Amino acid sequence: MAIKPIGRKSSSKNPPILSHEFVIQNHADIVSCIAMVFVVGLMIQTTSQLASVFVTCTTMSRGGAKPGEPTRCAVFLRAWMEGFMCCLLLHAHLYHYARNTPRIRPGCEFSSHDKISKKLHLSKFKLSRFNESGQLVVFYLVGFFWGLEVILREQYIARLSSLWEEYPNHPMSFLHKLYFIIQLAYYLHMLPELYFQKVKKEEQKEKIRHALFGLLLIAYGYIFNFQRISIVLLTLHYFSEANTHFVQLLEIFDKHEKMANARVLSNIVFVSMRFATMVISVLTFFYGIGTTDDNTSIGIVSLFVVYALQGYLIFQFINEFLRNRREKQAELKALKKTKSIKVDKKSVGEKMAIKPIGRKSSSKNPPILSHEFVIQNHADIVSCIAMVFVVGLMIQTTSQLASVFVTLHHNVTGEEPSQENPRGVPYFYEPGWKDSCAVFFYMLICIIMHAILQEYVLDKISKKLHLSKFKLSRFNESGQLVVFYLVGFFWGLEVILREQYIARLSSLWEEYPNHPMSFLHKLYFIIQLAYYLHMLPELYFQKVKKEEQKEKIRHALFGLLLIAYGYIFNFQRISILLEIFDKHEKMANARVLSNIVFVSMRFATMVISVLTFFYGIGTTDDNTSIGIVSLFVVYALQGYLIFQFINEFLRNRREKQAELKALKKTKSIKVDKVKKEKKDSDVPENNENAGKLKTK
Repeated sequence: MAIKPIGRKSSSKNPPILSHEFVIQNHADIVSCIAMVFVVGLMIQTTSQLASVFVTCTTMSRGGAKPGEPTRCAVFLRAWMEGFMCCLLLHAHLYHYARNTPRIRPGCEFSSHDKISKKLHLSKFKLSRFNESGQLVVFYLVGFFWGLEVILREQYIARLSSLWEEYPNHPMSFLHKLYFIIQLAYYLHMLPELYFQKVKKEEQKEKIRHALFGLLLIAYGYIFNFQRISIVLLTLHYFSEANTHFVQLLEIFDKHEKMANARVLSNIVFVSMRFATMVISVLTFFYGIGTTDDNTSIGIVSLFVVYALQGYLIFQFINEFLRNRREKQAELKALKKTKSIKVDKKSVGEKMAIKPIGRKSSSKNPPILSHEFVIQNHADIVSCIAMVFVVGLMIQTTSQLASVFVTLHHNVTGEEPSQENPRGVPYFYEPGWKDSCAVFFYMLICIIMHAILQEYVLDKISKKLHLSKFKLSRFNESGQLVVFYLVGFFWGLEVILREQYIARLSSLWEEYPNHPMSFLHKLYFIIQLAYYLHMLPELYFQKVKKEEQKEKIRHALFGLLLIAYGYIFNFQRISILLEIFDKHEKMANARVLSNIVFVSMRFATMVISVLTFFYGIGTTDDNTSIGIVSLFVVYALQGYLIFQFINEFLRNRREKQAELKALKKTKSIKVDKVKKEKKDSDVPENNENAGKLKTK
C-alpha cells in the first residue's frame, strides 16, 4: 500500500562518465589533468621544448624583431594554452570555495544550498548575480593593480610621450607580456564557462558579446603593437568596472538609501575614466602615432575603435541608470501597498506561531579548514598548492625557485640541440639535495592522482559490486597498489632494457660509484620516493583506523628508507632491478601463482645481490664495507618478507581448516534437523491410527 510521491523525479548524483553533467561537475579536475600534461612535458627531454612553448612566455622572433616582441602567428595559441586552463581552474576553485560548497563525491550527500545563501537568504537570481559580480570584481582588481604596477615601473604616465615614440618598436617586459597573455586567456575562458555554469540561453548573448569584445579589442592592441597605450586604457577601464561591480555586489544585499552614495561615487568614477580614456587616446593615436605618414591610417582607425567602444559603454551606462531608476520607483509603489498587509500577517503569525520541539539544526556542509572540510576537498586543496609552483614557472622572478620543485637538477652531462648538433647530447644526472624539493612537488601530484583514481575508477567499480565496508576498504587499497606496481614495473622494465642492465650484468657494479642516471631513470626514483611519502598523509585523508595504521606506516617507511638508501649511495642500477622483481611478485593475483612468483623473485634478488655487492662492488678496497652492509640490508629485507610470507601462508591454511570444520558441523546439524522433522511428522499419523483401532 506504499504511496508513491507525486511529481518527484529520480535523480542520480553520480552521472555517467563523459556525460554533460559529469563534465560540468568535474571540469576543474579534468582541466587540471590536461594542464599537468604540459607540466610533465617540461620534464621529458624530447617534449620539453614543445611544452615550454605553452608554459613560458618566450616568443619566436621575427626577422629583426627585438626580444620579447609578440609574433602574430602564435599569439592566440599562446594565450589559449598558457593562461586559459589556469583561468578555468582559478574560476572553478574561487566559485567553489567562496560558496563553501563541497563538490559531490561518490558516497557523500550535500545540500543544494551553500552556506553563503543560507546566511544571506539569497534567491536563485540574486545568487547568480552575486557569483558573477564576485568573479568580475576579483578579475578587475587583479588587472588594475597588475597594470598599475607595470605602468609605474615603465613610467608610461611620467613620460607620456613614450606611449607613441618609436612606434611600432615597442618591446615588452616580462610582466607586461604576461599581463596580456592572462587578459586574453581570461576573456577566452568566459566562453566555455557558459557551459560549465549552466547559463540560461537568454543570458548567454550578453556574456558572449562581453567576452568577444574584450578578446578582440585586447588582441587588436596586442598584435598591432599598441601594448603601451592598451595597458593604460585597460587599467583605467578596470578601475571603473571594479567600482561598478563592487557596488552591484553590495546592492544585492542592501537597496536602501545607504547605497545611494556608493552609486553616485561609482557613476563619478565611470564618467571620469571615460573622459581620461578619450583624452589619452586622442593624444596617442591622433597627435602621436597619427603624425607619421606610415602610421596615419592605423592611428585614425584605432582612435575610431576606442571612441566607438566608449560610446557603447556610455550608452549601456545610461540605459542601466534609467532602468535602475524605474525599478526603484516600482519598488517604492509596491512597498506602500504591501506594508499594511505585512503588518497584519505579522501580528497573526505571532499569535498563531508554534515553535517546533526537539528539532536541531544540522549542517551538512562542514566549516572551512575543519578536519572534515580538508578531508572532503584535499585533492582540490593540493591541486591549488601544486598550481602555485606551475604559475611560478611563468613569472621571471620566481621561475628559478619554482623550477627547483618541478624540473630535475644535478645533471653532469648533456647539451641542448643546436645548429652544430641538432640532436643534442642526452642529459645524465646524479643525486643531490634539490631532489628533495622535487620529491615534495611530486608527492602532491601523487595525492592528486590517488584521488582521481579513487573517484573516477575505483568508486565506480565498487558501486556495481555492492561490497561490504571491510571488502570495500580492501578493494580500494589493493586497487591503488595494483596501479602503482603496474606503472612501476613497466617503467622500470623500460629503463632496464634501454640501459641494458640485464644484457650486461657487469654494468651493475662496474665503475662504481660513478653511476650517472638517464632522465627516465632519475625520474623513476623521484616518483617512487614521492609515492611512498604520500602514503603518510593519505592515512589522514582516507580516515584509516588506528589499528590499521601501524602496518601501513611500516610499509611506507620501509619503502621510503630502502629506496632512499639505494638512491643516495649510488646503487640506482641494482636498486631498479631489485624493485622490478618486487613489483612483479606483487602483481600476481592467483594464490598458487603468487607463491611461485614470490619464491622465484626472492631467489633472483638474493643471487643478483650477491653478484653485485659481494663479487662486484665488494672486491674493491674502498667499497668493501658499503658492499657488505648493503648485502646485509638486502638479505635482512628478504628474510623479513619470507617470514611474513610463511606467517600469511599458515594463517590462510588455518582459516581454511576452520572453515571446513564449520561446514561439516553445519551439514551434520542440518541432517539431524531433517531427521527430527521426519520423525515428528510420523508421530501424528501413528496416533491417528491408534485412535481408529480403539473406536473399532
